[in-house]
Amino acid sequence: MKKKFLVPALWLLLAGFVTGTVAAQSTERIDELLRQDPAETGHVAYLVLSAAGIIPETASLEAALQAARERGMLPAEASVSDPVSFGRFSF
Repeated sequence: MKKKFLVPALWLLLAGFVTGTVAAQSTERIDELLRQDPAETGHVAYLVLSAAGIIPETASLEAALQAARERGMLPAEASVSDPVSFGRFSF
């Protein structure tokens, strides 16, 4: 049941954040995220923060994670490969 909820939830998350900036984002990063089950924190942080213009598209997953930590979006102990929960990136 958890998987059935996570996949549609990620699509909703993507739809909410990926508007006009989708064309400019790296399709490789988006493809990587969509292949993950469950999605990893580093990829989701990258997608959310780059779509918001907070980090550049050239940023690494580690840089995205650090930026999310600095903004209080993620706990200090979060790592790039942690599975992401829907609640973690729901604002």
